[in-house]
Amino acid sequence: MTKNKIDMKNTYIKIFFVLFASLAITSCEDEDKNPLFIDSERSNDATFVTIAKDPNNLVIDFTKPETSYKFTISAPANNVAEYDLRVKHISNDAVSKVVSVKKATSFPADFSITRNDVANALGVNADSLIPGDEFKFESTATGTNGQTASFSNLNGDSRGSGQFQGFNHTTSIICPFDTSDNPYGTYTVISDGFVENEPANTTFEVIPGPTDDTAIVTGLYTAERSFTMSINLNLGTINIEKQVVADTFDGFSLGTINTNTDTSFFFSCTGKIILNLLYADSDGDWGDYKLIAKKN
Repeated sequence: MTKNKIDMKNTYIKIFFVLFASLAITSCEDEDKNPLFIDSERSNDATFVTIAKDPNNLVIDFTKPETSYKFTISAPANNVAEYDLRVKHISNDAVSKVVSVKKATSFPADFSITRNDVANALGVNADSLIPGDEFKFESTATGTNGQTASFSNLNGDSRGSGQFQGFNHTTSIICPFDTSDNPYGTYTVISDGFVENEPANTTFEVIPGPTDDTAIVTGLYTAERSFTMSINLNLGTINIEKQVVADTFDGFSLGTINTNTDTSFFFSCTGKIILNLLYADSDGDWGDYKLIAKKN
């Protein structure tokens, strides 16, 4: 995996995206120009959408059917004819087919997705969607030129969390963190996005932190170092402040991690941890990756 440096302080200067006919990267310094307009022919603009999530409505509460996952989809180049919100359901590692939930034809478009919305799209009873279930949205956008874009069409820069791409995003039915679920013990990594720059061990330990809303992970990166997760007890979401977890990452000193803008979870009811992380070292921030682990 080739490391792509991310300048986290420069998100307001450039947005990178892909054209279907060719790959293009641009920045526009003329204030009279649309910074996403990169071709004299309007029909050649990239079909790209961004997402702005409501920080107070990132997950669906199983105990409150009226709660929803709220977000806004925008089309920065004003060239999107239709956005198709498509989802697949993951429950205990069983994965459904991808189905359409809702569509939008004007932007910005506000979405408020409830458990019933997803159940209706999947053709299942809402009560069958339980805490810890994930909903992975794998949406498409059709441009005014008739071309359809998805996450697979984006280049590496466009996929970074700082670009706020609106094609792929995830929510879950919350599982309030409860120590009586016995969430501590040995966990096994079942998915790790670090690829060949592999710092993580296959198994690691999770032990109680100094308070009920913290847990300590040991042995994930090295036996000598651990890191602390702060847990929202009501939502089961995780926040990890930047911490040194390894002496080196890929030869660079002081490997660190912290949670990125995607939501991370500790599902005590199902014994599953989902970490969306930014990794870095002494040479700077390097990229985002997801790690998923289940309790043995």
